[in-house]
Amino acid sequence: MSITSENSVLVIGAGTSAPFGLSLGGDLISEISNTIGREKRIFDGKFSGRIGIGSRAAFHYFFAHENFRECPILNTIVHPYMNFELDQIEVNVQDHLDKLWHLVELLNNQTSETIDDFIVENPTYAAVVKKCVSTLFFLACVDSNHTLRAKSFEARYLGNQNRNWVHLLINIVRQGIRAGEVSAENKIKIITFNYDMILEYVLEKQFSNTERRMAHWSDYIEILHVHGQCGSLSELNERPAKICDEWAKGIHVVNEPNVPDWVQQNRNLASDIIRSSRELYFCGFAFSGPNCRLLELGEPDDWLGERTISFCNYDGNVGLSKAVANYEQIVVPTADPDQISLVSTDIQEAKGTRTEPIGVTDWLRLGYLGELPA
Repeated sequence: MSITSENSVLVIGAGTSAPFGLSLGGDLISEISNTIGREKRIFDGKFSGRIGIGSRAAFHYFFAHENFRECPILNTIVHPYMNFELDQIEVNVQDHLDKLWHLVELLNNQTSETIDDFIVENPTYAAVVKKCVSTLFFLACVDSNHTLRAKSFEARYLGNQNRNWVHLLINIVRQGIRAGEVSAENKIKIITFNYDMILEYVLEKQFSNTERRMAHWSDYIEILHVHGQCGSLSELNERPAKICDEWAKGIHVVNEPNVPDWVQQNRNLASDIIRSSRELYFCGFAFSGPNCRLLELGEPDDWLGERTISFCNYDGNVGLSKAVANYEQIVVPTADPDQISLVSTDIQEAKGTRTEPIGVTDWLRLGYLGELPA
């Protein structure tokens, strides 16, 4: 078994971005609330709570590029209106800010476990919440100085001294290329629920970082973003607020209506791959019902007969184990309405504990995804 085998696929979720310092979906609820609250106190101190209190010059200075880090979410919300006159800004922006202030109360009193669910349950707040998410992701992805430069995500070791898991993935792929298992005709298939593009950034920096001649990583690896995506970390050449505003437009969570065609095409292709794969690998993925249904995980092709699901259970979560167990035996309709097919799933769980969790790096090192070179 290996990700380099034919009819195999790797599915990754937020847990694989966490080692790079990005927040999980549940943590984002409190982080957004706390950040807006802090920015509101700063804004109220400058403008007494209303845009019209102050001059145009003071307003533009407050939202200048150099001051982005003082109130990043506010900068992202206001960015589209910066060229307006102050009275026009007051008319066009104040409603957005009032909604932002009310968002804090909504977030603090919601039952939603994740920010994705909050977006679906509160559609009139979806756009502003996405801007909050994209802004926090942007801050987590760039250096803390005023230059627009991605953090050292391509480094061998991350800030917490953990081995960079994408490096290990690259090693597995290179081993597959040498063995003749990975090629342009048999690419590694990765389905990601993450908005960020750190994986692509590290691949761009490190895949060909060797004397041995290698084609571009995209000749060997296919990545499908099924929840949309923020922008490339290799192309940070605009004002931060503009980047965050654009990144927000690329976020499209499960159960949201009217997703763009390219996102729907990724989802269709992802479900086709999942249904026909014999070996399915999951890491950093919570197996939530909506996301599993998006992948059509419970609807394998009837000709499969059997398949394998290998997954990483970071801290031995019992609910996660039970969710995966639901896919052990699946009755599948066939082309003949009088016949059914039974697809059996061999479930292989790498289970950590709260005191000794198994992260994505550990999972790769233990060989669950394939052979690492000597």
